[in-house]
Amino acid sequence: IGDLTAGTYTFVITAKDSSNNESAKNAAHAVTIELVNGVLTTPTVTSSIYGFDGGGGSKTKQLITGSTQSRIRFDFFSGESFTNAEIQVTMEGITFTTNDYYTISGWTHPTSDQISNNGHTLTFTGSNIGVSDIAFELHNKVMPAPGTYLIKFKADADGPGTARSYSEERVITLIILPPA
Repeated sequence: IGDLTAGTYTFVITAKDSSNNESAKNAAHAVTIELVNGVLTTPTVTSSIYGFDGGGGSKTKQLITGSTQSRIRFDFFSGESFTNAEIQVTMEGITFTTNDYYTISGWTHPTSDQISNNGHTLTFTGSNIGVSDIAFELHNKVMPAPGTYLIKFKADADGPGTARSYSEERVITLIILPPA
């Protein structure tokens, strides 16, 4: 791409048919490309072991709207060793608080500076572990309106701006049902 500096670029690609009709030329039909200088990063390896109630459990959990759950546990197993890793979990419908827990090598409460996005995202850094279980426990959560809510997990094994990049997201689903 020549002498372009690193950054995000948007291109509009059009097509013409045999009648010389051309496709739309607008931002809704644009392709965005992230240009990175230097060595390409490799995504962090993920594990196929993740889910509710110990990680080997289900990828879905059904609960009743308005009910208070004293404990919701979900686990993700790392697919490779972490060195100064960054881990991010985003939840729809419910939020993290400093009363919840996560563990890599011992249960700890998240701090308020690790929680963002109005409580829906938890990000923590500096994790140094071998291939292991990363578990989360949510405490005393009131279930939202009936619907389907995703919990998304991703990790960067060696932290931002280094040889590894964020893994493919792993997703588990809370299905909130109306009262019987």
